[in-house]
Amino acid sequence: MASVNNINTLQKNMFKKNTISKTIFRWFAMICLITTLFKLSAADALDESGKVSPETRKTDEITTNADDKIFENEEDELQVTSGNNLPDEQTLKTEEDDFYSFNVTDITGIPVSLEQYRGQVSLVVNVASECGFTDDHYKGLVKLHEAYREEDFNVLAFPCNQFGAQEPASNHEIERFAKTVFQVDFPIFAKVNVLNDDVPEAWNYLIDRAGEPPNWNFWKYLVDCDGRLMNAWGPWVAVSEIYYNVEQAIQDCQEKNKIGAVVTESTSTTDPHGGEL
Repeated sequence: MASVNNINTLQKNMFKKNTISKTIFRWFAMICLITTLFKLSAADALDESGKVSPETRKTDEITTNADDKIFENEEDELQVTSGNNLPDEQTLKTEEDDFYSFNVTDITGIPVSLEQYRGQVSLVVNVASECGFTDDHYKGLVKLHEAYREEDFNVLAFPCNQFGAQEPASNHEIERFAKTVFQVDFPIFAKVNVLNDDVPEAWNYLIDRAGEPPNWNFWKYLVDCDGRLMNAWGPWVAVSEIYYNVEQAIQDCQEKNKIGAVVTESTSTTDPHGGEL
């Protein structure tokens, strides 16, 4: 009889423990559910008007700035992604901006306007004096410039020392080297940075339109007579391979100039009342 009572007591105790365990489990599940719903609600971070709350907006801004900081500290590589190394303020441009709307510094250190090249086609190149591409490219650029210099075309060279430190000389020495060794007679401007900080606005425009910064010396950017980027080639593309593109750009430029001349002449021979003078 005692053993039966013990069994009954044991069963009652087990039943109580199971009941307590189930109760604890239910409370735990409810707490987890409430926590999950709270997190989802907080993630939405919407106020009653349906807009993101100021606290969340501030957090998002901090996160974005942190991401930008990571990009700024990455090592420069031959293959880079678009815009990672561009200064934010200089990449914000209006619709009216084009390559010829900016100023640059000439080889003597004097600021000059690229507006002087408007109405002409330009091939903009980041050059270097000690690169493996130097000989072929300088010779090719001189030949190209000689072929089309009388047809609204210019080569615009910008020395840069950011790739392999292959343009370490001063501006004066760079100009003397180019003219003495390769008989360069196209414009050479002052040394520039095309990566990271202090990128000239004109180069920021080219980089922004090309979708990525140059990853080595002798990148070639073809700019039309309106200052818009038409095409870009890396140093592995020889100058001789882009003659067709240059010729097409020059033809388009000449057609535009003819149309512009006709419109100007027509306007000048018409009085304000619509009659001919």
